[in-house]
Amino acid sequence: MKTKTSKSIGFCLIAIMFLGIVAYACPVKAIDVNVNQNTFVLSNEAPGYGISALVNAGYGDDNLYQALVDVVSHTNPSISNVLTGEFLQTLKGAPASSKIFTTHLKDFNFQGATVGISSDGTVLTNGVVAGIVNFTILTTGDVFGSTYQGKQGITSIDPVVSGAGSFRLVYNSSGPLTSFTINGPLAGMTTTYNVFGILFVPLSSASQSPSPTSTSTIAATSNPTQTPEPTQTQGPSSFSIDYVYAIAAVIIIIVIAVGAYTYIKRKKTRDSIQHPFSDEMTTRRV
Repeated sequence: MKTKTSKSIGFCLIAIMFLGIVAYACPVKAIDVNVNQNTFVLSNEAPGYGISALVNAGYGDDNLYQALVDVVSHTNPSISNVLTGEFLQTLKGAPASSKIFTTHLKDFNFQGATVGISSDGTVLTNGVVAGIVNFTILTTGDVFGSTYQGKQGITSIDPVVSGAGSFRLVYNSSGPLTSFTINGPLAGMTTTYNVFGILFVPLSSASQSPSPTSTSTIAATSNPTQTPEPTQTQGPSSFSIDYVYAIAAVIIIIVIAVGAYTYIKRKKTRDSIQHPFSDEMTTRRV
């Protein structure tokens, strides 16, 4: 009996030591409260109406992920140095229920609409598309390509999209064009969306683009209460959870130790009840 008890105690001590070593050896890293996502924007801003040009060229039935894939595949010169294969692959890996797969380009064929396609599979719009609800609202104006063209540090590419005509892509190679932060997806967290490129039709190409549907025709269906307003970008904030790991390890060790102690104590109690005279008999034999 003493041998079994010793084995149990030894096993518990080994388990406690192992957990202590693991807790000490595991690298403790700081977790960002803020999660960063990359966002590419298609703009239907006046006077060029780029989304309308794409829709009329046959891209409208594409979901938003496929629309980007098709645009990259049919531009000359290529814009793959900005709208990279890595970004598209990240989009492809998003859950099947993500809005980039369940919404289509033609859903945003309205004057002044912009659609942000983000690396977490979410879709963001500037709120002009009044008939589309449950989307995060971007800040109108900050997501128009014309806001950035010609500014210092901004690079422009003028590709031709097959069937849709001439476009302009604006981007900043040293960082995002603009960023905005919203609350979520979990309580106590925020997500910063970094717009790294905007594709639109500039003024010089406006004559080729058809006019899209007016937003006034769907104003009655607007439901802004269902789309959360973004907070101002404060930059990534982070907190260290060094002590969280340590406390968790201590709690686990305590739980195991208490469990082992309780088990051994109960076992001794049962043994004493079943063999009340075992110790006395052993003494007499000696």
